[in-house]
Amino acid sequence: MTSLHNLVRRSHPSKIAITVALFVGVVAVPWLGHETVEGETESLDTRVLLALRKASDLNVPAGPHWLQNYFENMTSLGSLAVLATIVFFTVLLLYLAKRSAAAGFLALSAFGAWCISNVVKTLLNRPRPSIVPHLVEVHDASFPSGHSTVSAATYLALALIGTALGSIPAHRPIFYGAAALVVIMIGMSRVYLGVHYPSDVLAGWIIGTSWTLLCWRFFRASILIC
Repeated sequence: MTSLHNLVRRSHPSKIAITVALFVGVVAVPWLGHETVEGETESLDTRVLLALRKASDLNVPAGPHWLQNYFENMTSLGSLAVLATIVFFTVLLLYLAKRSAAAGFLALSAFGAWCISNVVKTLLNRPRPSIVPHLVEVHDASFPSGHSTVSAATYLALALIGTALGSIPAHRPIFYGAAALVVIMIGMSRVYLGVHYPSDVLAGWIIGTSWTLLCWRFFRASILIC
């Protein structure tokens, strides 16, 4: 039993790394929120959005014709429907495998990130970008990006669970690398499709990552044994 606890502690982010990430989240997100309310990020946000469209027709995204379809598919990986399905069945499988701590960790990471995202959206109520046409339909506020927030929390949680339950240390970078790549592409898709500012996506990544690492700090001691 002790060896299992030592293994999980050596195989995952240290307490110092988690503390630093949480500090960044606590400081950076309120600062970003304040800057967006004050309009300080508007210039950079606008330049990025315009750079991703053809100057002659803002309805047409930059790049090859297939890139829009690619990002539309990638953005679906961060949708509530897809993430809820992934979380539901993974939690169910973990519970049936008698990994209740891992199941609880994943559920809390995803649901908590969704709740935090919606609370911040309601408080700031930042309008969606209007400088370019939206290439997909959206309804709620812009800051933070819900896709970026919940996908960062969910895919990081899955990576942490995968590395905790896996027995081959060489495979750990694959879990983290795959999670990071998916999350980054989801965030980029929201900007490319014109439905989020880059600052929305950055805030979402920070919130989702910080929240999941906070949950991990409380769950990691028991994640291998129950």
